[in-house]
Amino acid sequence: MQVSNQIQRSGCPTISVNIGGTQVEKALLDLGASVNLLPYSVYKELGLGELKPTSITLSLADRQ
Repeated sequence: MQVSNQIQRSGCPTISVNIGGTQVEKALLDLGASVNLLPYSVYKELGLGELKPTSITLSLADRQ
């Protein structure tokens, strides 16, 4: 994964990132501590390799 070092100084910070040969422009830069999830179909499309089993359980907050 390659990340460009250009970060916008106003508004929401964004970066350009290259993941497995797929270029993503203006991806939001997360400055906080968090976990990002993506659908398995997107993971497969990016060609990031095989997933490994884990014992970690994620609980999503109910934001109603």
